[in-house]
Amino acid sequence: MNYKLRILLFGEMKTQDITPSYKKAFESLGCEVTTFDPTEHYSISLWNRVLNRFLTELIRIKKGLGVRVYFGVQELNKVLLEKVRETRPQLVFFSKPVTIKPATITAIQKLGAKTFAWHNDDLLNPRAVSRILFKAFPLYDCQFTPRSFAIQEFLKLGAKKAETLPFSANTDLYYPEEVIEDEDRKKGADIVFIGTYYEKSRAEILEKLCRHGYDLKVYGNEWHKYNEGKCLKEKAIMYRPIYGEEYRRVMNSSKIALAFLGKVMRDQHTHRSLEIPACGTFMLHERTQEISALYKEGEEAEFFGSFDELVEKVDYYLKNESERKKIALA
Repeated sequence: MNYKLRILLFGEMKTQDITPSYKKAFESLGCEVTTFDPTEHYSISLWNRVLNRFLTELIRIKKGLGVRVYFGVQELNKVLLEKVRETRPQLVFFSKPVTIKPATITAIQKLGAKTFAWHNDDLLNPRAVSRILFKAFPLYDCQFTPRSFAIQEFLKLGAKKAETLPFSANTDLYYPEEVIEDEDRKKGADIVFIGTYYEKSRAEILEKLCRHGYDLKVYGNEWHKYNEGKCLKEKAIMYRPIYGEEYRRVMNSSKIALAFLGKVMRDQHTHRSLEIPACGTFMLHERTQEISALYKEGEEAEFFGSFDELVEKVDYYLKNESERKKIALA
């Protein structure tokens, strides 16, 4: 009789979220996986959103003041416990459990399940955490982070155990594809960036590339807030996010995909660091220790540490298609 580990996977099951990737990975290992999407049982109220926006502004005064709060999560926690009692998992794996109460973690453990939590965001950034999370943090059996340098920080926060678990890509969704439809091909460009506008540094680099005359397209949330430069606004920003199949087709219709890192989250690599190569697209990535450990520079991806190096490599690989494609498909 084959033994199957029973796992309850807590996290958003949207196509663009990381949780479906973990479901696929656990199932490929022969685990029996049940999912629990918190967005089906809880939505933050308007006044709670306003309060958290206000708390975010307090970060300017003192960083610790900006930790977010979530009200009305009692029903979510109740339904989760009912799901645990129903499915009797041996492991409950949480992705971003900012709404889970300490009492819920304790109750799950009393039912015989181990509790693991994976945090894609930086826990030292108040925008990414909650007061509930910090109260429950020491109770989990193990905490996971994609930031290798954050292990000691997790232990100082009270974690029983902390391990590194890098970002990942769902290869059922992100893979090389010949884009046939002309309408889809037009969504690509010589250079593409897909990501949110929340740091001026990446926008400044993109604005410079635009002014240099490159064929450039930018997709993502919040770009309507960009007001620092004219070229991006008029020529490159698409003013919308793209996910799933459209994301893959834009990647496969572009020659170079840029990968910038969130400085406020202290990122060393992100999900895009895996998704771009999974699509078979040439990746030009900010150079970090973690990304250098994941890919061989000049063989599996290319890196840059300054704007001049970025431009130098953009020019070289736009002119040298065979080398670009060889690296893209490595």
